[in-house]
Amino acid sequence: MASSNAITNIENPAPYRQAMAPSYGVATYVADDTDNHDFRFRTGGKSGLLITINNPSDQAVTIDTYGAPTLAADIGDANVKQIGSQLSVAATANGEVLVGKSYPFILVRATSASSGDATTVQIYLHAHPGITGVIIYGPNGEELVTSTGMQVQGSAAHDAPNTGNPLKIGGRFQSGTADTVDDDDVADILVDDKGRIFTAPAAQTTADGFAAVTPVLASNGTAYPLATAGYALAPDGNHDQIRALGDTAGAGLGVVAAAPWTPGASDVKSLIKTTVSNSTTRVTAITPSSGKKVRIVSVEVTNASSTVTTFGVYFGTGATYVADATKGICEPRLDVTDAPQGYRAWPDGGGPIGAADEVVSLVTGADISASGRLTIQYREE
Repeated sequence: MASSNAITNIENPAPYRQAMAPSYGVATYVADDTDNHDFRFRTGGKSGLLITINNPSDQAVTIDTYGAPTLAADIGDANVKQIGSQLSVAATANGEVLVGKSYPFILVRATSASSGDATTVQIYLHAHPGITGVIIYGPNGEELVTSTGMQVQGSAAHDAPNTGNPLKIGGRFQSGTADTVDDDDVADILVDDKGRIFTAPAAQTTADGFAAVTPVLASNGTAYPLATAGYALAPDGNHDQIRALGDTAGAGLGVVAAAPWTPGASDVKSLIKTTVSNSTTRVTAITPSSGKKVRIVSVEVTNASSTVTTFGVYFGTGATYVADATKGICEPRLDVTDAPQGYRAWPDGGGPIGAADEVVSLVTGADISASGRLTIQYREE
């Protein structure tokens, strides 16, 4: 068994009757300087001390308290601990403070802010067993309640299992429109009817000229993002605008302009290709950039020959436009007399599209030499 040492009392213990009976004391000083005026008070085994101060002087007075284990201990000694700056009393005012820590002796220091009018400041001390100070400690031994605030802890820390009754963030469900709060107000965290935190964009005012965005929530609780299919971001225009959330001065997303082409597509390109002799031999009209697809916007075919023939415009390198029916773009039958020209157009972004790196070809059913011409508009995607 490990040896033990006896504990020696550093002061005579207070008799139990003395510990039960209240103790009173009074201290005074003349408020005509800024010196520290120190007073020693024996608690007599009491658990708490009430300090009351009457300050008739024209200067504020600060009261600091220290705990001491012996009668001879003084402020500044290693075994004397400051309890805190307990009380500040304004000029010509009264105040009181409860010292919630029990020491055999309490040292009270009174200090005037400036040299005063030489009136007498009274300090009354009342030690009583019914005045009990409670200190609450956390699991690491730190004080949870101090003069600067209070710490609140739950039974589970971050990343710990959800057991017991851990402290959690609170929220409030409100079925109607959320209450309006002012700048710097404390506000509730809103949740939906299943306890999930949600956010909603601020509604646009009527002065903006645009409707507010409403989040989409399915009946089964599944949330779906609100999107506009087939539209790309563009600078402010004069019409066909969808206002994105943000100010109307162009900051943020600003205006989303109607643009049905595929995002990332090139500008519209134009090309003219003439048939060759023999025009029944396929020629390449368009070769896309590496890795790109050709999206047709419009096609115009002209026949300056009296020979009636079909024109084949199609994707790929097949010998004729009927080699693969899925590759066809258009097939007009033309001659210079009755039908010299054929034209076909599609909504921008809705025309035929080839495979990546696939060319567009031109060929005729009968030879018209160089009398045929193809004019085509397209984008690369």
